[in-house]
Amino acid sequence: MRKVGKMKNPLNKRIFRELRSNIGRYGSIFIVMFMTVSFISSFFIAQNSVKISYDDSHIKGKVEDGYIEFDRALKEDEKKIFKDNKVRAYENFYLSIRSKSDKLFIVYINRNQVNIPGLHEGRYADNDGEIVLNVNYARENNISLGDNLYLPDSPTDIDNLSQKGIKVVGLVAFPDYSCLLRRQGDILMDNKNLCVASVNQNTFERLVKKGYGIKYKYSYRLEEPTTDKKDQSDKLEDLVDDFVDKGLVPVNAQNKYGNSRISYVMDDMGGDVPMMTSLMVIVLLVMAFIFAVLVQNMIEDEASVIGSLLSFGYSKGSLVWHYIKLPIYVTIVSVFLGNLVAYTLMKDIYLGLYTSNYSLFPTKIHLDAYAFILTSLIPLCLMLLVNSVFIYRKLRLSPLRFLRRDLASHRQKKAVKLPSLSFLSRFRMRVFLKNKASYLVLCLGLLLGNILLIYGLSIESLIDGYMNDIEKSMPSSYQTIIKGPLEKEVEIRLRESMLKKDKNIFDNPSYEQEDKVLADILKLDRDKVNPFTIYGVKIRDKTFNEDIKVNVYGSNLDGAYIKDRLVRGSGHATEEEDKKTSKGRTDDQKDKNEEPYDVYISEGLMNRFSIKRGDLVSLSDENRSKKYKVRVVGNTDLFATSMAIVMDRKDCNRMIGMKKAYYNGIFTDRKINVDDKELAAVINSSDMKKIAKQFMVNFKSLMPVIVAISVIIYLVVMYVLTKTIVDKYKESISYLRIFGYYDKEIEKVFIRVSTIAIVFFLVVLIPLERYLVTIFVRVAFYKFDGYISPHIPAYIYLATVICGILVYLLNRWILIKKIKGINMAEVLKDR
Repeated sequence: MRKVGKMKNPLNKRIFRELRSNIGRYGSIFIVMFMTVSFISSFFIAQNSVKISYDDSHIKGKVEDGYIEFDRALKEDEKKIFKDNKVRAYENFYLSIRSKSDKLFIVYINRNQVNIPGLHEGRYADNDGEIVLNVNYARENNISLGDNLYLPDSPTDIDNLSQKGIKVVGLVAFPDYSCLLRRQGDILMDNKNLCVASVNQNTFERLVKKGYGIKYKYSYRLEEPTTDKKDQSDKLEDLVDDFVDKGLVPVNAQNKYGNSRISYVMDDMGGDVPMMTSLMVIVLLVMAFIFAVLVQNMIEDEASVIGSLLSFGYSKGSLVWHYIKLPIYVTIVSVFLGNLVAYTLMKDIYLGLYTSNYSLFPTKIHLDAYAFILTSLIPLCLMLLVNSVFIYRKLRLSPLRFLRRDLASHRQKKAVKLPSLSFLSRFRMRVFLKNKASYLVLCLGLLLGNILLIYGLSIESLIDGYMNDIEKSMPSSYQTIIKGPLEKEVEIRLRESMLKKDKNIFDNPSYEQEDKVLADILKLDRDKVNPFTIYGVKIRDKTFNEDIKVNVYGSNLDGAYIKDRLVRGSGHATEEEDKKTSKGRTDDQKDKNEEPYDVYISEGLMNRFSIKRGDLVSLSDENRSKKYKVRVVGNTDLFATSMAIVMDRKDCNRMIGMKKAYYNGIFTDRKINVDDKELAAVINSSDMKKIAKQFMVNFKSLMPVIVAISVIIYLVVMYVLTKTIVDKYKESISYLRIFGYYDKEIEKVFIRVSTIAIVFFLVVLIPLERYLVTIFVRVAFYKFDGYISPHIPAYIYLATVICGILVYLLNRWILIKKIKGINMAEVLKDR
């Protein structure tokens, strides 16, 4: 007896028939999903690969836990201090060579115990007369293997270059210079003019003989490694204290978490994640709803078939699964091909952004679980969820109602009464009312597409506005960050204190006394100088469950550049109002340490956290494992784009455990001369503009992609939904032709209603778009340390309306051709 196999489901043939007959519709959706997945996935793949490479550089390169620099080499008995503190120290001496063209060469002896470089090209400089360079510097200056690097022949004659030069044999990345900053406090990378290099011992000694002075840096690694920032900070503090007790004052000292040359990469990498995730979710939601509308319309078209299948015994579950299959198949293909392109082609876009800015070890591509979940599992689950809900709700009806094509959820007893207009006008209104759901999704699609388009078009203006705000809100033309009070100023205070036998002159000088001494040293007017203390703390963002960095500026609130920029309540702070605040706490208050400190907050901090006058704000100090309470007594237009707090300097010093006379920065109206060993960084408006250009480099490749996706979403949403409406009314269009209506008159019915709806939506949605874009910008930049005001110029909104209309005109032309191509005989053959 012949065995009968299991019968194949005949419904499966209908899936591919539907795909073939509507290839344009599903192809459009595929393109958007494919582009989105490849775009987002490549970003997360590149970011994860860079993170792994960065972490590997710390392990393979044996990156330091910190360093201490002195003005001479340590003696053997002095080196024991490292051992006593359970750290292993390594000599990491270097030469700092400046050229007349402002290039800075930092040359080390080849390192094989700590901060070991990762090789990109060539080999290490094992022989005399050879050198390896930082790969980013080499790229920026078009230096290749085999080229000769010419260094100034001696520090005293910087224009007399060596005739022979040093041969470049390798391009490397140094793990302790992943971000090329000239000084620790700098905020601007300098890949063009900062070169980190290494040579062998003989070449190093030859350069020393030419007159270059050695910088005596000792890098150390903990015997018991820890990632706790406080433990690292405490260890460095203990080392410095022990050396000071021996009479050795370090020129410089820093742990790896405070070393921005090492830590800046990871601090910067997380900033783009919220933006990319938001973009992915928005696009997928639009596509899921479009699929849901398409499937619902398909169910309405095939109502009689579905009624028959239900009557023949097909379960609703099998039909739900049947109608879900096509959206799932399209999603699977989009996800697969999108990830394939991301791993093979598009990853290079984002890798280029990181490798062109940061000096990283050679980066290999790694599979990223987060990227897979976000760009593969989430789209599939979202499609499954949205379509299941929509389709199941539609299939709740009885077989009889399907056979009768009575699919309305709520039966309408009578038609909506329309005003007395022409037949075509009333017909257009009926078309709109009959397709409320489709037009609602069209409205949603236009809204989300506009949000992306506005964001893409406004990135440059947002950053330009951010940089303009930085310039306007700088207290002074120059902010000089130093490593502590200037030695000359301390010496003068000490001498004057001893002469006048007044201990307070040294321990607790008045602001006037300090300003006078500094003004004399720096050769400035007294009203043109104001020392300040800058200290980093964190504030909790409860909305995103993140700790945000906040800079506390302690200064004389009645001093230069500050007094007229403080606002208390509805007006400027007056001397009477701020008597207590400007003079700091009294000695009784400082001992009790109960009352919160009075502070002013920047507009950026105020807007981001919705902080009002009188609020108590909690600050956390990771370095000291402490929390501080401050009371907001007003705001300031200083540091408007920063997360900043301005308070009395003595209060600030007391809060962070420093001496009353401490300061580590000076506000001035011109550049001041400070010894290099005391200087940490100099910030001025021209540096801010350079940062803007550097910041724009990271976004310039994103802008066209975001705009392109937005335009494609426009086209797809308009085309798919308006085409669905036209397909739904093929029979009505055929009847109108039979009744003698011309194609142009038919277009006025079915195309004009969409034209009116789209123009109406584009204009009416602008207020809502402004509100949502504001939220989107805040979400996209919530990991950014500064505050970018979501102010978008009016012409951007006008541009989106014009863009929407232009895209619709293209879509209208396609639909008109579609209407003209309708075959009346085919449509009406069963009637």
